[in-house]
Amino acid sequence: MLFLLGTHSGPNFSPASVFHYAGKPEAGWLLFVTWINVVAAGSLTMVTDSADFCRYSRSRTDMWWGTLIGKVGGGAFAAWLGAYGAAATLGKTANVFEVVSGLTTSRFILLSFLVVIALDNWTINVLNLYTGGLSLSNMFERLGRFWTTLIISVLGIVLSAIPDVASGYTIYVGILGNVFSPIAGVLIADYLFVKKARIDLVALFEPNGPYWYWEGVNPVAGDLDGPGGFSPTCS
Repeated sequence: MLFLLGTHSGPNFSPASVFHYAGKPEAGWLLFVTWINVVAAGSLTMVTDSADFCRYSRSRTDMWWGTLIGKVGGGAFAAWLGAYGAAATLGKTANVFEVVSGLTTSRFILLSFLVVIALDNWTINVLNLYTGGLSLSNMFERLGRFWTTLIISVLGIVLSAIPDVASGYTIYVGILGNVFSPIAGVLIADYLFVKKARIDLVALFEPNGPYWYWEGVNPVAGDLDGPGGFSPTCS
């Protein structure tokens, strides 16, 4: 896609023209910060998957590098691709697939675009169902992962039929970000600075232990800094 965009004969498609595109007047820092918040909030909603990022990695280092490269690298490439297409059309077309599909008549390339779009939506929805099912199973353990995932999928289909859910995407994700961001900040600060990256894994599963919740609230916030604390592994 980048090759097609960069080699197109149009006057605005060359890399030099794209890099000098100043953008529309209304596209300022406020718009940039809004979408940064949306991306960050969308990432924070997957915090329930963190254990699996760690569980299936060979080491802690692999977990960190894999997560950072996958998230930052993928996000940067997607942003670069979308920005290139928008700049090449002088901000008239925001969908880069729409831009690129108009640059070629090759059936093979168009079919490749269709496959990419299908796989992209497939993987995104699988991840959404995985995250939602895992979160619901943590609240209702007796249901099991199959039924919680099925419930989330049905709710997703029902909610997708509501126009406001799709049109108000940035609003809803922004609300989620406002909820999850402070929680994530507290958890990260507690783990890194209070616990010094050391927790007692066995105590996590002990009823009435230092990490246990009382009526949905943990008054001591899992204050475990004694000699029993240790650093978890990711193998």
